[in-house]
Amino acid sequence: MIDLHCHILPGVDDGPIEIEESLAMARRAYADGIRNLVATPHLLPQHFDDHGWIQEQVARLNAILAEQDLALQVLPGAEVAAVPEILAHVRNLPRLASGSCVLLEVPLIGLPNYLEEVVFALQLAGLRPVLAHPERSQLIRAQPEVVRRLAERGCVLQINAPSLLGRAGRAERRLALGLLRDYPDCVVASDAHDALYRPPVLSPTQRAFARLGGEARFREVVHDLPAKLLAG
Repeated sequence: MIDLHCHILPGVDDGPIEIEESLAMARRAYADGIRNLVATPHLLPQHFDDHGWIQEQVARLNAILAEQDLALQVLPGAEVAAVPEILAHVRNLPRLASGSCVLLEVPLIGLPNYLEEVVFALQLAGLRPVLAHPERSQLIRAQPEVVRRLAERGCVLQINAPSLLGRAGRAERRLALGLLRDYPDCVVASDAHDALYRPPVLSPTQRAFARLGGEARFREVVHDLPAKLLAG
């Protein structure tokens, strides 16, 4: 499996603090069947043009994983804040691996009227927006037509694994299942922050696909489409 959204880099955001915690997350991901994992630290406006450190930290983590004979590949990425300031930095934003996708953090609270403008600017630059956890967004809950318009215009919807498991509440689980049912271009990712409470695991969500296309659909959202996105 491929996990497109994971806060595994140590000491950069609200993910792990020490490298030992990052390694614990990597071991948990590998045990779950994940073989490729994208490190997606939160990227705020002040770092839109200054994110070379992500590549450096990913290289360091991969070197340590190789030393420990753990066959997990960590790829560079970022969870980019979807804010108006992004419009002045579109061509310098970090992408998921070497592809053309940008993981956008949809605001959880509030009803931003600029989200569609941000998406349009990215698309004009030849990028493909991937909307992080839309099922958690107050905007999407209040105005479901927004996600419909964005999906129809080519946005990929990234659903959080904990949402499908009901760990974020019934409302989020219901919306997550509805998005997977209604829109083909969805991926499931962990949005992991640690090895215990918010771990990088995807396989437990497979049972949620009994009425969503079964094993074939599950493979599509945790491997096939993520692989295509990473390849551009």
